[in-house]
Amino acid sequence: MARLPCSSLLLLFLSSQLALLVAGEFLRLPSEKDVVGTRWAVLIAGSNGYYNYRHQAGNKSPIKYSSLIILMADVCHAYQIMKKGGLKDENIIVFMYDDIAGNRDNPRPGVIINHPKGGDVYAGVPKDYTGADVNANNFLAALLGDKSKLTGSGSGKVVSSGPDDHIFVYYADHGGPGILGMPGDEEYLYANDLVRTLEKKHAGGAGSVELIGGLLFGSEEGAKVLGAVRPAGQPVVDDWDCLKSVVRTFQQRCGPLTQYGMKHMRSLANLCNAGVREEAMDKAASQACAANPSSLF
Repeated sequence: MARLPCSSLLLLFLSSQLALLVAGEFLRLPSEKDVVGTRWAVLIAGSNGYYNYRHQAGNKSPIKYSSLIILMADVCHAYQIMKKGGLKDENIIVFMYDDIAGNRDNPRPGVIINHPKGGDVYAGVPKDYTGADVNANNFLAALLGDKSKLTGSGSGKVVSSGPDDHIFVYYADHGGPGILGMPGDEEYLYANDLVRTLEKKHAGGAGSVELIGGLLFGSEEGAKVLGAVRPAGQPVVDDWDCLKSVVRTFQQRCGPLTQYGMKHMRSLANLCNAGVREEAMDKAASQACAANPSSLF
């Protein structure tokens, strides 16, 4: 079987407030001994506000726990699990509205717990994307590794993965057929957008030629440049020395082009045809493939 040059991607989309408690007991991420490459985690809570009234209807208990509070706590708890599992902060990306710990209704200001007798899971959690920055666009951009698509004032952290890396995604909130919730009013993550992003990730990972094109020309124009096909009778590239230089630079920064990776040769040639030279290529490839420069592509 041919080896796929893409990141392993584990998606865990849970809406049950008990799910992470189960995951904490049984989830085992690959250990350092088992894995070649870097381990990443993207953790996202898809709601905001202290209470979620939809889930309190008919609740006669004097103590009313909001599903949202548990979900936010689950993301914080997930971060603590990732840290205990050996992941570095630079490889954990956290999306949460962050309006729980300091909320006036919180009986323990500055503290978030994920079950009634639990300890603080909020301490130390990085606030990469909070408030309005927790949205579908930023989530997909971070997952894809495309900084050019980010909006707002978040940390700018994205999954800059290579082909041998492993990515764990945990989403905590509610959804319906074909959609997942987001904190913004009337904003959702639609299934087709998620699938399209995963397909792009699968096709080449964040260290792909596609990302390099995006860094050089922007996402939309980069796709046009890379996908251009010359008329019949024209050579694939005008400057063969440029192509050799671009390929050499790519392999130095991103790893050897395998038999599978040679399918990108037309795109690399198009970079030369668009006027990209060695210095610009080196800068873009260095940024795109920094996570795993020696991996096979």
